[in-house]
Amino acid sequence: MKILQLIRTAQYPRALNAAVSMLARRACSRGEIEHKLTQKNYDAETIELVIYKLTKEKLINDEQFCTQWISYRLNQRYGPARIRLELKTKGIPDDMINAAFEQIEADENEENAFLLAQKNLKRIKECESKYMRRNKVVAALVRRGYDWDTASKAYIKAENELKNNPCPE
Repeated sequence: MKILQLIRTAQYPRALNAAVSMLARRACSRGEIEHKLTQKNYDAETIELVIYKLTKEKLINDEQFCTQWISYRLNQRYGPARIRLELKTKGIPDDMINAAFEQIEADENEENAFLLAQKNLKRIKECESKYMRRNKVVAALVRRGYDWDTASKAYIKAENELKNNPCPE
């Protein structure tokens, strides 16, 4: 019993320092910090103490982290499915993710998909068949985390914008 207490006493400052170092680089979720400290073989009770201290000092807040992450990734034109998966891997619960996504308007999501579709259409050779162009753009959007319907609508809208410059056959 006394040995475990000595181990925890020795581990706590190092674990806290490691967690604060992570937070100095970028905002982290509770799950990320727990995972990293577990990888470094810190005792479970030591990790709980570190998490408690960081939460008490308001250095970690999963709700704020979730909102910031969604905003950041949407600005990079990632879709909701991809962002949800990333947040789940960071240990954010589903209900918190859903609450954060409810704040974001669907129009913003469709606009981001449209802008990404435009960008991808400009990269594709103009002489490729319309079918191949559509497949490439929609597939790229789906890989980025947009659902099939949103990706298809964004492609159609982007293609209509480019009709001013038709492909030479």
